[in-house]
Amino acid sequence: MNKKAKKILFITLISFLVLNFILFNNVIAQTGGGTTGGDSKGTTGGGGGGGTISLPNPLSCENLGCIIKKIISELQKLAIPIVVIMVLIGGFQIMTAGGNEEKVKQGKSTIWWAVIGYVIILLANGLVLVIESFLGAKGMK
Repeated sequence: MNKKAKKILFITLISFLVLNFILFNNVIAQTGGGTTGGDSKGTTGGGGGGGTISLPNPLSCENLGCIIKKIISELQKLAIPIVVIMVLIGGFQIMTAGGNEEKVKQGKSTIWWAVIGYVIILLANGLVLVIESFLGAKGMK
């Protein structure tokens, strides 16, 4: 990767992170708790008091197997657009090769590795099932 490509990649990554923090900075406020209230005269107001706060499990998983399956599922969703982009890049490399066999090989290699990577992501879920059956883990489903 040349210096210009590294610089563009770095700027893109930093821009993505900054936009992510700016646009998706959600704040979830606590309800049901707080102080006892009151006004400037020192009398107590209503509606205060400490209630219990429960935190829901965002993954809805109870064991490691479930967490791994959720991670693999999200990776599969993320891999689809990445593979499409890499295949388009490989096709662009082939189209702009201009008869240069080295660039054609590079384009074919880009497409080939994108497909291999996607197949590995697809087989990851099956690998988890094979490991579960091998270990006899019935509680991981």
